[in-house]
Amino acid sequence: MNYLQARWAEGRLRQFKALVHEYWGAQKAGPQEASALRERMAVAASEARIAAALLEIDSTFTSFPAPMFAGSAPVLPISAFDLAMDRGLGHGVISRELLLNFLDDAITRARWRKKLLLIRLVSPWYWVIDAPALVLRVPFLVLRGAGLPASVEESVWAHIIKVAMLLLGAWAAMRFGLKVSASDIVGLVK
Repeated sequence: MNYLQARWAEGRLRQFKALVHEYWGAQKAGPQEASALRERMAVAASEARIAAALLEIDSTFTSFPAPMFAGSAPVLPISAFDLAMDRGLGHGVISRELLLNFLDDAITRARWRKKLLLIRLVSPWYWVIDAPALVLRVPFLVLRGAGLPASVEESVWAHIIKVAMLLLGAWAAMRFGLKVSASDIVGLVK
């Protein structure tokens, strides 16, 4: 995830929360007003679900049956974003406060992730790590575009290849005239 994705995710979650408040207000006004917002809520729920997945936030509530029905009724996993439109999807009604607390927590996590990624984007110390990592990752991104599964990039052999490419690149740079000292690196960072 990068800064722009975190910013997008925070925006989608904020937009979804605003639509939730608008939808609940329209439900009090009448079914006509609520049905007009339902389509916008469905689209916003899909985007918010993608945003939560990008932020690695679990958006599933678990609805347990009443104890006297425990053996006959299944435990239901319910998406928090679907609960905004119909709070009675589980074995009982989920409170509005619980859903709003989840949305506030997700927005706070998105804001925090965005802040950390902005620091990483602006700080030159991270460039020393991120730039070579991106260069080493390019062949795997090309192969992924050609249809190779993403799991190949995380394999042990892929890491060995990346380290070998890094060592080969460093050797070639020193062999063909790159003269870098510690004072040059410190001067570059300042």
